Amino acid sequence: MPYRKVTYTEQLWYLLRWKFKEVFHLPRRPKRPCSYPGCPKLTDGRFCEEHAKVEAQRYERYERDPATKRRYGRAWKRIRDKYVQQHPFCELCYKKGQLVETEQVHHIKPLSEGGDHSRENLIALCSSCHARIHAERGEVPVERAWGLAHKIAVSNGVYKAPDKEVFEMAKDGTNRGGARIGAGAKKKPLADKIAEGNPGKRTLTVIDFENKAADLEGQPMPKPSKMLSATQKDGKTLVAADVYQATWEWLAERKCASLVSPQLLERYSMSVARWIQCEEAITEFGFLAKHPTTGNAIQSPYVAMSQNFMSQTNRLWMEIYQIVKENCASEYSGATPMDDAMERLLRARKGN
Repeated sequence: MPYRKVTYTEQLWYLLRWKFKEVFHLPRRPKRPCSYPGCPKLTDGRFCEEHAKVEAQRYERYERDPATKRRYGRAWKRIRDKYVQQHPFCELCYKKGQLVETEQVHHIKPLSEGGDHSRENLIALCSSCHARIHAERGEVPVERAWGLAHKIAVSNGVYKAPDKEVFEMAKDGTNRGGARIGAGAKKKPLADKIAEGNPGKRTLTVIDFENKAADLEGQPMPKPSKMLSATQKDGKTLVAADVYQATWEWLAERKCASLVSPQLLERYSMSVARWIQCEEAITEFGFLAKHPTTGNAIQSPYVAMSQNFMSQTNRLWMEIYQIVKENCASEYSGATPMDDAMERLLRARKGN
């Protein structure tokens, strides 16, 4: 739908509104609390006036690139303010027949690529147009990259995601984005795929292998870390090494031992061992403890610790079990190392 022409009266109204912001008050959105921690003040923007200055100082000191800071000094601020006075509206929106206040002054040719502060290299933009230009160049901030890329896809009809370099690495060391580990639909087990055959009648490529038997040798178990069998304060030996060996043997029987990293096995084994230690402490000291100051009965801290280690154990085991399901061509059901962990836990509760 084409935009209508802006009348002279509307242009004059917007110009007066921009010049006398304190006089003309139009209906606005409800105010929201300041985003600064602990500040109850209501504001139209993200921060109140007091904390907006604090946030700006923090950004200038810790987050802004020093090279960029050197390029935009006091001289640039004077040039920018003068250009905004002469171009009070976004130049791109004005071409479409819209009057939107100028919020950014953009360099057509970036300073990092040899641009300068000359008038021919400047353009007045609103925040939306400014973000769109940087998103198309792949220079959008990480937290806004996907949202702006989607807006570009909607407006242009073609999806154009920013370069991968603008996205930060996830906490688990991958470039997968923000989804948590194990999120989404799980892949179908390989054994079920083999049993079903090819129900969709898809075209399959047949690969001919040479008629030579491969000489396969068993892979030795990676040596676990010493901490898995360390002696604890009560004189007992940590059972993590036994859990590690039992889990690796179970994986080796299903020819999946090489697919699970030793680090994942060690984390799972240590989590099981700590879980058992917490249950042993609950068995010895009980579910209740005495508050250090009031003397009232409170829940034992070992209960919460046991719940945390139990959740961690289940999550790590599901990672291992999912790898087996997706790659094991034979039957993968039956007794598992997780069953053995539960048996160890029951023995610990009985004091054996």
